[in-house]
Amino acid sequence: MVVRIRLARFGCRNRPFYRVTAADSRSPRDGKHLEVLGYYNPLPEGLCVGALVVTEEWMMRKCVLL
Repeated sequence: MVVRIRLARFGCRNRPFYRVTAADSRSPRDGKHLEVLGYYNPLPEGLCVGALVVTEEWMMRKCVLL
C-alpha cells in the first residue's frame, strides 16, 4: 500500500476549502483516508495551513507527497 499526502476538496462552488489527508494511492481524491493532517484555505482573506508537524511524521514513514 502506497500512502500519499493529498488534498481533499470541501466547501462550496467558487469557495474551495481543502483538507490535507494521508490516503492510499488507489482511493479517490475525496474518498477514504487514513488520517486528516491539516487544512488549507486558498482564498486570500484566510490563508491557513495547519498541522505540519504531523505531515513530517508521515514523510518519515516514506509517504509520497502529491
